[in-house]
This record gives sequence, C-alpha cells and structure tokens, in this order.
Amino acid sequence: MLNSSRILNSLTKMLYMGTGFALDSNGLPDLRKSKRIILSNQISLSVALLNLPYVLIYPFIGKGILGWMEIPVFLGYASVHRINGKGFTLFSRLFLISLANLDILTYTIALGRASDMHFLL
Repeated sequence: MLNSSRILNSLTKMLYMGTGFALDSNGLPDLRKSKRIILSNQISLSVALLNLPYVLIYPFIGKGILGWMEIPVFLGYASVHRINGKGFTLFSRLFLISLANLDILTYTIALGRASDMHFLL
C-alpha cells in the first residue's frame, strides 16, 4: 500500500509540474527521466520566450537580418517540448544543445567581422 501511494503521489506531482513523463521497464513512472524532460521543456520554452521580443527589437536598431533570424530560433526552441511529447527525449536534448551552438554560429556569420568573434580553424 505504501509503494502504490508513493507512485500515485509522484505521478500527480509530475502531472502538476509538466506534461512529459517517462516510464521504466515495469510501466511505472521513472522520476529521473521525468525530471530531465521537464527541465529541458522549461529551458527551451524560457529561451524561446526570451528570444521572441528581439524579433521587433533588432529591426528598430537597424539590424533587420537579425530580426528575421530570430523567428527560426524561436520556432526551434519552441519545438523542443513537442519533440519531447512525441517520446524522442534524447533527440530533443541533443537538439537543444545543438540549437544553442547553431545560434552562436549564425549570429557570428551574420554580423561578420564587426562582431569581433573570430573562428580558429
């Protein structure tokens, strides 16, 4: 009885904290994987919401191309939780890390030598 109440309690906590949760081989909730999914969802959605105002800010300061580049960045970060929802948790975490590196690369290329970021090959 104690074990089933603990499982039910953890399941309600996971449903309260977020929609994504993972099951282990016995069909029971795996708390470690669930915490990873919820954390990656929170990180991706918070970064997406932080990037969204720059769609309007960059054109006002004269960097229109950066404003247009923010739209795919926003959509990329916003799609991480959708990938988690489909069950591809490892891919979504790798996508989240790769997207951050890709953002830095594209901004550096768009700004050119004026950004003072130099590639060392």
